[in-house]
Amino acid sequence: MNSTTVTRVLQSRGMVVFTAVVCAAAAFWAFRKGIVVSFTGNRGIALPSPNLWIASPVASAWAGIAVTCCSAVLMMTLNGVYNFIRSISVLYASVFLLMQMAVPDIVAQFYGGGVISVAVLTCVALLFSCYGGAGGNRRIFLIFFILALGSVCQYSFLLFIPVFLLGMVQMRVFSARTCLAAAMGLITPIWILAGFGIVGLGQLRFPQFNSIFESIDTGETLHLLFIAGATAAVGIGSWVMNFTKMIAYNARNRAFNGFITLLTFAALVMMAADYGNIMAYLPVFNACAAFQTGHFIAMRQKTRGYIFISCLWALYLSFYLWRMLV
Repeated sequence: MNSTTVTRVLQSRGMVVFTAVVCAAAAFWAFRKGIVVSFTGNRGIALPSPNLWIASPVASAWAGIAVTCCSAVLMMTLNGVYNFIRSISVLYASVFLLMQMAVPDIVAQFYGGGVISVAVLTCVALLFSCYGGAGGNRRIFLIFFILALGSVCQYSFLLFIPVFLLGMVQMRVFSARTCLAAAMGLITPIWILAGFGIVGLGQLRFPQFNSIFESIDTGETLHLLFIAGATAAVGIGSWVMNFTKMIAYNARNRAFNGFITLLTFAALVMMAADYGNIMAYLPVFNACAAFQTGHFIAMRQKTRGYIFISCLWALYLSFYLWRMLV
């Protein structure tokens, strides 16, 4: 078996399934060993945040694992439909699962970050479907409806609203009508919840925020910051290497890749600005960094990519083992 074949196997769907099994087993082992730090506090502005939805720790752990796997499937579906990486490789999904596995706290429990990753990836798919005016205003309405509905139970959704407004510009659908559709999407969830008496305007509140750094010790803090830094280096480094390839794409693929780049840097800024709630943005950032990394290997490392992939496995497995020992 030559190097090209090995690289191709490591970028296959079978490898995604294997990585998902390893990620799930590693996360559940960390949960059983008592390593996972539970998220506390209510981060919703009107309704309880997702970390309060499931009372059973075991059910929460399996739900968190399911959400992580769902995000990986959404990533494969997104590129499968829009082919912005221009490759049949699904390595990005394996890399995402590896990045998630390195921080078992974000896999082995159900919380806002997992919900945000599923919602944002769904919104990205809807946004891409609007390119050049396709799909009318209904999908724009739905994007902002999802973001506004999510913000009711997790304030971090609010920070993604300006990102998707800029995305409308990149998809060439920014107009008075689409802005009106976006505004209606933002208003409708509160309107519906208030209409059914589920939420009253007097119930709107500032989130009861507890920083994750209040719940972990120095060793766990260093672990988290090292992982965030390593993922940023891998993702941004891959983007730099991809840049000359991406600018040669057609306008449609440039727009799609441009929005993934925008989302990557936006998530990084959110993590830095709202560092006490860094875990809420980490799954989205991992997904974006994984797209950049998978793109780099698929386009530029077709024969020697197995070396880079092996290094990623070694890096994130070592981070996981570090987390188990701190």
